[in-house]
Amino acid sequence: MEFADHHISLICVVYLLAINSACISLIIYTLMYMKFIYRKSHYPRYNQNYYPNCLLIVPVKGKTKFLENTVYAYLNQNYQNYRIIFVVESKKDLAFYILEEIIQKYSHATICIANRAHNCSQKNWNLIKAIESTDFGEIIIIGDADITQNTYWLKELVMPFSDPTIAATSGFYWIKGRITTAAALCHFLMSLLQLLSLVLHTRYLAGVWGGSTAIRRNEYEALHVKQKWLGSFSDDVSLSRLLFLNKKKTVMVANFLSLANETINNPIDVILWIKKQVMTVKYYWPNAWMASLTVTLLPMLAILLPLFTGFTKLAFLLPWSIEIGMLTIIVFLGTRINKYITIKFNLGFFIKILFASLMLFTGTLLTVFSNKIYWSGIIYKMNKKGVVKEVLHTQE
Repeated sequence: MEFADHHISLICVVYLLAINSACISLIIYTLMYMKFIYRKSHYPRYNQNYYPNCLLIVPVKGKTKFLENTVYAYLNQNYQNYRIIFVVESKKDLAFYILEEIIQKYSHATICIANRAHNCSQKNWNLIKAIESTDFGEIIIIGDADITQNTYWLKELVMPFSDPTIAATSGFYWIKGRITTAAALCHFLMSLLQLLSLVLHTRYLAGVWGGSTAIRRNEYEALHVKQKWLGSFSDDVSLSRLLFLNKKKTVMVANFLSLANETINNPIDVILWIKKQVMTVKYYWPNAWMASLTVTLLPMLAILLPLFTGFTKLAFLLPWSIEIGMLTIIVFLGTRINKYITIKFNLGFFIKILFASLMLFTGTLLTVFSNKIYWSGIIYKMNKKGVVKEVLHTQE
C-alpha cells in the first residue's frame, strides 16, 4: 500500500511540474512577445499615419468613482476621425446624467439608449444598438467603462489595420497598485492567465478581449456578428470563436495596454468574477474550458489528494511545496510583464498565494455545476448550447 501511495504521490508531483512548467514557458513567450516580437517584428510593418474613420463604443452602467476620468480618457484620444457612442440601458441609469453633462463640449460624442436586453447580455445588446444607430466608421472599436485608456490607445489599436489581412485587433489591461490581499493576488493571477491565453489565441487561433477590441465593419457584417451576439452572453469569446472558425487574422497590440481602475480585494467578489470569466469560455469555447480545468482544477486536486489517502508527511508536503514554489515563479515572472503592480515576496506572500490558488480553484469549480451567470445586477440563465434562455434583473 505504501509503495502504491508513493507512486500516486510521484504522479501528482510530475503532473504539477508539467502544468506549471508549461505556464512558465508561456509567460516567457508572452514576455518576449510584449518586449520584442511585437515591437521589433510587427510594429515596424504598420503605417503610423493610418487614420481610418472609427466608431468607438463604450457601454456604461451605473456611477463609479472613476467614471469621469474614464470618460475623459476616451473623449481625448490622440486620434483623427473618430466618433464615440456611450451606451446606457435607460435614462434612469445614474451614468446617463454624468455622460450628458460631460459630452456637451464634445461634438464627436453621443449617447445611445439601448433599453433592456431580453435574449442576450446587456453589453451585447448595447453594442448592437450602437452599431445600428450609425453607418459611420470603417473600424468598430469596443472599450470598457471600468478601464482607463492611454491617450494613444485608439491609434495603436487601429494601426495594424493598415495591413489589409488583419480582421481584428485586441489590447489587454493591467492591474495596478500594491497587491496586499489574497483576493487581489488571485485577481492578478487570473488576469495573467487571461493574458497568456489571449497572446496564444491571437497568435495561433484568433482571439480578442472585449474591453479593448477593434474589428473592421465589413468583417462584422460578413461574419454575422450581430446574429451571434443575439442569444449570447459573451461579446469577446463568441467573437473570437467566429474569427477562428472563419480563419481570420487577429493581432494582440502590445504597445499601449489599458489600466484597470480597481483591483478586486474581496474573496467572494473575486470568486464570482472568476466564475463569470470561465463560464463564458465554457459555453463558447468548450475545448478551452476543458484546458482551464486542467490548469486550475487538476493541480489543486493533486495537492489535496494526500488529505484523503493517508500519505506520509513527505508525500503530503511535497506537492504543496512544488505548487507554491512554481506559483511564486509564475507571479514573479508576471511582475516582469506588468510593471504597474508591486508585490512583496515575504512570508505573508506564501500564505496569500495559498489562499489565492484556493479561490481560483473554487471559482473554476463552480462553473462545472452551474448554468447561471451573474453580471452587473443581472442573472443570465443559459442552455447547454450557450444560448441565453432567461434574463433576470436583480437591481430595479
